[in-house]
Amino acid sequence: MKAIVAVNNKLIWNCPEDLKLFRKLTTEKVNGRKPRLLAGFNTFVNLPILEDREVILDKRNGFILDVDWVIGGAKTYEKYKDYINEWHVSYIDNNSEGDTYFNKELLKNKLVHEYYFR
Repeated sequence: MKAIVAVNNKLIWNCPEDLKLFRKLTTEKVNGRKPRLLAGFNTFVNLPILEDREVILDKRNGFILDVDWVIGGAKTYEKYKDYINEWHVSYIDNNSEGDTYFNKELLKNKLVHEYYFR
């Protein structure tokens, strides 16, 4: 299965089950506060409003803030790979082609939770 992330900076699928899982995982409070999500520029500008979460734009300044989730995109995953100890990866059965891919090498020697959707 290809690890396609996007085409033209947009997700290429609409999978309600995956979106529901994303919401469930990323809305749980952390130490009584809203969870903090780190997003790269393209992910940030294409996100809908995410209530109950604080989304932080990665300005590529070379350090990671106190965040709970890194939500993409591909360059942001690469940049912060050494800080990510646990991955939640969704595989969606979709034959579309894309221009941005997730590097599966990032998952080596890490705790990985995998989810499969049709």
